[in-house]
Amino acid sequence: MGCSYEEADALADHGDPSPRRAALTTFEWLGAAPMVDRLGGELGVPSRDRRSSAPDRTTLSPREVEVLKLVAAGFTNPQIAATLYISRKTAEHHVSAILAKLGVTTRAEAAAAAVRREVLPQ
Repeated sequence: MGCSYEEADALADHGDPSPRRAALTTFEWLGAAPMVDRLGGELGVPSRDRRSSAPDRTTLSPREVEVLKLVAAGFTNPQIAATLYISRKTAEHHVSAILAKLGVTTRAEAAAAAVRREVLPQ
């Protein structure tokens, strides 16, 4: 359902280590540092290993931030393409990457996540 954090939160409370490790991986992917620190500590994973082993797939590129601002303003992919002088396909790729990085499934959720992450002003 696109609720990665909530799913990981539920797995983190599981009694078995395997689901808890899966939750840790998800929290790392989401960039949820407090949960990574708490759960990683409970699982005995050294903090330096946790931070360095997880690729930062949640950081938006400067171009993705530009696209996200247009998405939040209600622009369609063709409008984004025209505004940024890129192809429609490139605009689609940027929007897809943004949704994936933010762990959301809709443009509205992306805009809300951007405000929460302070990528966009409220």
